Amino acid sequence: MPCGADGGCAAGAVCNCRGYCEVAAGDPCASDLSCDVADFCDGCTGTCRPRAEPCQRCEAANGCARRNDVCHPIGPEGLTHCLRGCAGQANCDALGPGYRCQDLGDGRQACVPESGDCRSVSGCAADGDCPVGHFCNDRLVCQRGCTADPECPEGQFCQGVRCAPPCVADADCGPNAACREDGHCGVPPGACLSSADCAEAETYCDVDQQLCVPGCQRDDDCLNANLECVGGRCRERGCSGNFQCAFGEVCNLETAQCVAAQGRHCEAGCDPMASDTSCGDGGQRCLSLQDEDENPLGDFCFEPCQPAPNECPQGYQCVTLEGEGGAVEAELCIRRCDLDPFRTQE
Repeated sequence: MPCGADGGCAAGAVCNCRGYCEVAAGDPCASDLSCDVADFCDGCTGTCRPRAEPCQRCEAANGCARRNDVCHPIGPEGLTHCLRGCAGQANCDALGPGYRCQDLGDGRQACVPESGDCRSVSGCAADGDCPVGHFCNDRLVCQRGCTADPECPEGQFCQGVRCAPPCVADADCGPNAACREDGHCGVPPGACLSSADCAEAETYCDVDQQLCVPGCQRDDDCLNANLECVGGRCRERGCSGNFQCAFGEVCNLETAQCVAAQGRHCEAGCDPMASDTSCGDGGQRCLSLQDEDENPLGDFCFEPCQPAPNECPQGYQCVTLEGEGGAVEAELCIRRCDLDPFRTQE
């Protein structure tokens, strides 16, 4: 319903920037600092909302999951969606099949659905283009497959990852499989219909060749639980991002180990009125913090954000500081430095 500056909305609703009542999805806020790290402050409603993942709707880039994401029109209706920023195709491959790194025409690049529409992302040409446990269906879209006969319609068996009628001849099963008497397709050693047929550790099923090949597609393909599948190879389990580390740590992507963050994060005693180098000459800033009642909390040094996806140490949030006219002055890793992260707050 329409509303005005004086409100007029029912309990639990707010008057948004378009002049309509909207259910309040989160806590009231004035900026992103008022919200949890995973949320942002929606300026239209003045409430905290979860950040959107790639191909989810957005109003502005600060509502997207990562700092280098963009909010851009996509699809026949031209509605704005979050798109993952990219510096090459490898960034888009990490999202799964169906994305390509594309120039948006304004100097930015982002992972854009190959279909041109966020409602149909996982395009494919063959089963090998799809994630583990999926197959490329007749619409050339990756579809989750079956794992056992009970998941299939009556009268069909789970043949690899597809539901299909019982086989009657070897030709019904593919080049490396044979039709068994019970109507299931079976494979000889070394051949496969899915990775479940590859009994040897650190092998997986190349579904296009229907052969077990060295390497891995998921952690279960590795020898034991101490190993994880990264880039098609099994390695000692470690971190892949700062989110897996303890407070104040970052993930060293070369060693896959969490290490203490370097820098003057939350170092107290600086002078915000002194020169810009009072905390260092690498983009650090000295800021004065206040609590919700504008009581001073002290002056602290903050380090600049690093490239995505590991912008800040665990426990910190990458915050954009804007000057006059909305110009970006700095992007810093910030937290409430007066709070002890290892002590339960009353």
